[in-house]
Amino acid sequence: MKELSEFLRSEREKRGLPLESVAEQSGLSMAMLNCFEAGDFECIGAPLLVRNIVRGYCKVFDCDPEPILQEFALRIGGLEYQEAGIKKFGHRMKMFRKKRRMVSFPLLLFALATALTMYGATWISDKRAKLYAPPAADQILSQEELPPELLEKLAPQTGAAGQQRRAAISRRDADLKEAEKAIVQAERNIRDAEEAKSAEKGSDDRKSEMLRVAEAEKSRAGQQTAASHGEIPPQPAPSVALSNSMEVMAEDRPGSSQEVGKRFRFAVEANDQTWVQVRIDEKETRSAMLRPGDKREWTAQKGMQIVIGNAGGVAMKWDDQPIKASREPGRVLRFKLPEQTGAIPE
Repeated sequence: MKELSEFLRSEREKRGLPLESVAEQSGLSMAMLNCFEAGDFECIGAPLLVRNIVRGYCKVFDCDPEPILQEFALRIGGLEYQEAGIKKFGHRMKMFRKKRRMVSFPLLLFALATALTMYGATWISDKRAKLYAPPAADQILSQEELPPELLEKLAPQTGAAGQQRRAAISRRDADLKEAEKAIVQAERNIRDAEEAKSAEKGSDDRKSEMLRVAEAEKSRAGQQTAASHGEIPPQPAPSVALSNSMEVMAEDRPGSSQEVGKRFRFAVEANDQTWVQVRIDEKETRSAMLRPGDKREWTAQKGMQIVIGNAGGVAMKWDDQPIKASREPGRVLRFKLPEQTGAIPE
């Protein structure tokens, strides 16, 4: 078959035709023509393609291709490389698929390991979030999680019902503000009264001490004068020390009007909206906003200072005994128990 390819190449060279011109006029590819002239018929593969190439050359040379095809018919028929090429191609594809499976399996394992790692990380994160989550009481519910009846109450109302509800809320807020102001004013008045009382008591104590010292000096001067005239012998002062010690002992003993361990009890029951402030034993102050029907009770060992925001809104008892006081609605009462038996209105 090399004779055929060399013959056609020599004829082309004799005519001075480049291979590109043959490819352009015959419509064949340069790759096919190069393989043909190089004698690489295995690259061409099929006898049909060889015959087409011969016809292409003859078309360019303007000659009949049949004599040439008849002369080399047997040799051209023996160039059946197509089946071998198909088998070779199939073998290559089989090896390619095998290699692809070998590559795909590790990739599949990697993807599976990645998915398991992400799932494990998500699970650990959720577990940790649940473990360190705040108690249910500290969590804030969104509006979507609220009960339907509460959502209905919180929903804005229109019409007369909505106006009445807003008016009631406004009145309640105004009452609460007034109550807070009254409580603050009452606390300020109580502090002022306590400071004035403390100052007055300190002044009285200093006056009593000065009088007692003056009387003791006067008595001592009289005794010394009498002793100098021989009337009364001078006396030492153990009796004064004794009387002073007795006074201390008397002060240390509990008073006869208050028994050891006894506790006073102050109770109120509201029949209208009001506020109450109670200062217990000069130590602790408690305040409460009462509505009709509410009851409150406080106990103390020494006594209480009490402020009532609405005299007509409560019924009061001291050690289960009713307290007689003004019942005028809206009037503020301030009094102290048990030192005063009645309530003093402001």
